[in-house]
Amino acid sequence: IDYFEQMANTRGFYGDAAGSFAFADDKAAWVVEVLSGHHWVAARVPDNAFYEQPNMLRIRTIDLSQRNKFRGSADLEQFAISLGRYNPSSGPFDVAWAFGNRNKLQDAYNTHRLWGALHVVAPSLSYDPTMPYESRPVFVTPDQLLTRQTIAGVLRYHYEGTLLDLTEGYALSSPHATSERTICYSTTDYGVVFQMRDWLPDPVGGIAWTALSRPCSSAFVPVYGSVTQLPASWTKKAAYNDFRAVADSLDATGTVGGMIRYKYYTPLVRGTYGCFEAATAAAQPCVESIACALSGAARIGFLTDYTAQRAVEARGLAQDLIGQMP
Repeated sequence: IDYFEQMANTRGFYGDAAGSFAFADDKAAWVVEVLSGHHWVAARVPDNAFYEQPNMLRIRTIDLSQRNKFRGSADLEQFAISLGRYNPSSGPFDVAWAFGNRNKLQDAYNTHRLWGALHVVAPSLSYDPTMPYESRPVFVTPDQLLTRQTIAGVLRYHYEGTLLDLTEGYALSSPHATSERTICYSTTDYGVVFQMRDWLPDPVGGIAWTALSRPCSSAFVPVYGSVTQLPASWTKKAAYNDFRAVADSLDATGTVGGMIRYKYYTPLVRGTYGCFEAATAAAQPCVESIACALSGAARIGFLTDYTAQRAVEARGLAQDLIGQMP
């Protein structure tokens, strides 16, 4: 965050609302929002909280005097006033409302996805899908401790079984073919769940569990942060194309045995990848025990080879599935 602050103050960023970024290590997670030029804001995610960013500004009230919780341009409030985007008489300064696109802040394209993730991790809060801006939370405490499998489920979510499910359990169409913008969607290119554990050596503790193409029709593969290379099929898009072929086959028009293709083939796809992910999870303690017993180049080489093995295995499953989905 200190480096980002220096970069923002000295170089700045091109365009309005140039982007949102997350920075995390095994001690803390921060979200940074670029507002325009040299203007920016950042908030630390509370240790017990969940945060989501669906294509709109999310940070709202801030206190820049609490540098362990907030960072940002010192003149944010005054700059918003000069632009006519904030009037102190209207109430507390709200960063997102002052600098964001107010249509996007209230558009179902974004708010339904925000609701969907919160519905998965904290259903007890009973948020409404319309998510009125005034009552919308920035951070929420999940009902239970989150696992990487829970986050993977969020990335695969189509609002199944809720009022926003327009497919009636896939009976009418693929969830990617409706007017509802789901979290996992036809334009989703990949999903990643980052796992960071401070009780393990750095080369072992960080993993990017990566699903190429749409997460609902792909497998999350463990990519250790210390690996020195990936299989060529992963770096040159061949593996991506195979996972995308599975996704496109699921979403293709037509029926099989009177069922929409997505409904008919989803049990096969999820069962295949589910077995892979379960086996990978079961092997993880042993793999990491071996890695911890090694050191230096031997440790990194072992994790590089293991990551490649799992990546090749997952791609092979995708290739097999393509042949089973005529």
